Amino acid sequence: MEGGRHGSFMTDLAARRLWRRSGPGRRIQGTMANKKSGKLAPGATVRVLDGVTLPEFPQQSIAGWTGAIAEQKGRGADIQYIIEWDDATVDAMPESYRAHCEQHGLYFKMACLPASQVVAADAPRP
Repeated sequence: MEGGRHGSFMTDLAARRLWRRSGPGRRIQGTMANKKSGKLAPGATVRVLDGVTLPEFPQQSIAGWTGAIAEQKGRGADIQYIIEWDDATVDAMPESYRAHCEQHGLYFKMACLPASQVVAADAPRP
């Protein structure tokens, strides 16, 4: 699947292409939502909800991980966000998680998650 997405991860090549398009420093920090729909927009900082894992690494909880939305895909109930993890999340990732991603040619600094699995980072915790 060269240059594409593998499950909820992005391959290294796809991640590099996205990075070139968005570039460092082009992200807008903070929470941005569409006023009419309440959907989060690219650049919004998000937090993963409790109980969320990735299909490729089900033993690793990613609850509480934070990052910025780099891109949105899909419509309606099928919206997914491509999230670039922030430095604090990357620094806290278990080495086994990074090794698993690298072994399978996946870029560990980004993931694709359904909109239902993330909230704005500044949203109150339940």
